[in-house]
Amino acid sequence: MRVPVEWLREYVETPATVDEISRALTMAGLEIEGAEAVGGGDTVLEVNVTPNRSDCLSVFGVARDLAAILALPLKPPVVEITDTNDPAPVAIEIADPGLCHRYTARMIRGVTVGPSPSWLKRRLEAVGIRPINNIVDITNYVLMELGHPLHAFDLARIRGGKIVVKLAEDGEAFTTLDNVQRKLSGDMLTIRDGEGAVALAGVMGGQNSEVSPQTHDILLESAWFFPPSIRKTSRVLGLRSESSYRFERGTDIVGLAFALDRAAAMIAELAGGAVSGAKIDAYPSKYEPPSISLAVEKVGRILGVEVSAPEMVSILRRLGMNVEEGYGAINVRPPSFRRDIARDIDLIEEIARINGYDKIISKMPSGVVPMPVMNRGREILQRVGQTLRSAGFSEAVNFSFMNPAHLDVLGFADGDQRRNIVTLANPLRAEESALRTTLVPALFANLAWNLNRGSDGLKLYEISKVFINIGDDVLPDEHVRIAAVLTPSAAKRLYPVPAAGFYELKGALEAILRELRINATFAASDSERYLEAGRSAEILIGGRSAGFIGEIRREVLEKFEISADSYVFELYADVVIESAPVSIKYAKLPKFPPVDRDMALLAPLNTQSQQIIDAVLGFGNAIIKSVRVFDVYQGKGIPDGKKSVAFSVRYQAADRTLTDDEVDAAHSSLIGHLQHTLGVELRG
Repeated sequence: MRVPVEWLREYVETPATVDEISRALTMAGLEIEGAEAVGGGDTVLEVNVTPNRSDCLSVFGVARDLAAILALPLKPPVVEITDTNDPAPVAIEIADPGLCHRYTARMIRGVTVGPSPSWLKRRLEAVGIRPINNIVDITNYVLMELGHPLHAFDLARIRGGKIVVKLAEDGEAFTTLDNVQRKLSGDMLTIRDGEGAVALAGVMGGQNSEVSPQTHDILLESAWFFPPSIRKTSRVLGLRSESSYRFERGTDIVGLAFALDRAAAMIAELAGGAVSGAKIDAYPSKYEPPSISLAVEKVGRILGVEVSAPEMVSILRRLGMNVEEGYGAINVRPPSFRRDIARDIDLIEEIARINGYDKIISKMPSGVVPMPVMNRGREILQRVGQTLRSAGFSEAVNFSFMNPAHLDVLGFADGDQRRNIVTLANPLRAEESALRTTLVPALFANLAWNLNRGSDGLKLYEISKVFINIGDDVLPDEHVRIAAVLTPSAAKRLYPVPAAGFYELKGALEAILRELRINATFAASDSERYLEAGRSAEILIGGRSAGFIGEIRREVLEKFEISADSYVFELYADVVIESAPVSIKYAKLPKFPPVDRDMALLAPLNTQSQQIIDAVLGFGNAIIKSVRVFDVYQGKGIPDGKKSVAFSVRYQAADRTLTDDEVDAAHSSLIGHLQHTLGVELRG
């Protein structure tokens, strides 16, 4: 807002220089962004007024703050006006009192519309307003002086002898002063006469009632409108004015009567008219300021600087507040132009800024910083993330939303709990209208986005929550999931490996399990319908399902616009955290050497390697310590319907060195056991 210093000094007589005034206002929260020299030796300050300080959207409002800061007397404008006994030519009716809390008006008769005096033009130009004629210029002058908008109607053009404040008719056409016809909606407040709208309340007047050179009698309006209503009308119509700017921030419901008298007196003086009749004042429910109790000791405790009770009282009174002193507290009623003050903390802020922010001592807070308590689950998840990053994976962070259509794309069965979604009442996009029940779709979208931009060999993971709906009246169940996706590099390998991407992803998963010292097994499973049959497995920890891993089906990749073979796993974090040992037990290294024996078995194609491993470890021979698969082969030399699975079995005793005879006997017995229980054959 532009404030001429010469105008400001009319209300506050101060010897302070422009720089001193600027600094005083800035240090009290009214930042002066610049100063501009204008004609006649005056300086105009550019004041940055925060949204809550609508009381400072006027020259007098800034002067009021300056007087309080400098502890100087405030000289308000002098208004001399005499009511007459002339009957009122119009009746005022407020049809929507919730949107218009007060409406006042005065008549000025016998005016001559013409140019304004040069001093008035000069002041309006200094604050950035173009002079039009003396009537309009006076309403703009009082607007900039006192901060309350007014509007002048040509009284002869008010039809039906009445003014009604009510909502527009839906679809009603109305031409505003800027000569634009606008279509109104039924929630826009209007000023109407006996036949139709004559103004958009708080925004702009109408062309059908504007003051012209032929105007002789004026109806001058000053009212208070509900700020959200004005803000909405202004925004919807794309129509902003100095009036709407102030009304939508809140004006002074008490001071509007003074602004009306000030403008009426000026019109009578400068336009040659005379005020007719008494002020018309429709005021259905009078404003009562809140009563706020402020504990004196709280001020020092909040600010960190002592302010005496008499000084608090002085500051608040200089700001126009009604103050009553009590024992250990003061009771305050803020003025009608300070509706932003509603609590004791607001009063403390006022005391701080007028007393001086520079008096508040800057010091570092003191205290004991407690040692952080590590949550076991969080610590385990941090280790999981570190392990995946060490394996070359990058972390993805996605919104907790999903497209419900992806549930069908992934082929989840009707009874699958992942179909129990929580639907959002106000989604950001229609495609993300539910809380996600799995991390997989978001990671697939990440893959597609990066692949479509030329990335190659992608490894992404995410550790985050999913949400399962368990009923309309309760919060959803929240579960943490660990998911990763991998797309192998398209670069040619020296030694191609079938399904290399699957084994790379499985290796990263096994690295997690090793890091957490969790024993897990993999069981072939086709339960996840978006994974290739025969190329997917369920992850089991202690017999409990802990997730799944596999190759993504080609048709699913196409739905997500993924152009390369891709693999995925998702782990249930709660199972992982519960299965990770709390402490580690160590044992002595064996003193006696192990003996390794290899064997290749011919097994039916549907025999899983894990079945053979379980059979070996369950054989019951105490000297069998471990077993691992090191080769699976199909092809030349292998009968149809069979595959060759090669194992290495380790034998070891804790109390002696095993002899060849002992190992041979144990190994022979093991082969016989496998042949009998699994129907496998020893490959020759």
